[in-house]
Amino acid sequence: MVPGMETFVVRAWRPAADEGLPSDADALRGVVEHVGSGTTMPFRDVDQLVAFLLGGGAEDLPVEADGRATG
Repeated sequence: MVPGMETFVVRAWRPAADEGLPSDADALRGVVEHVGSGTTMPFRDVDQLVAFLLGGGAEDLPVEADGRATG
């Protein structure tokens, strides 16, 4: 491993129109996991994903009752 490097697993998809979510070309949903800590966070847009990757972490994002991060 490279010192200072972080490892993440990202599973991403675009919502289908039948999910009741915006289906515009920029819509993105998924789950990101920080491998070193095991912390996992669902995301609902690119900004939430990038915030987690840059160290903002899940605690900085509001979360709905079902565990999904809100936008």
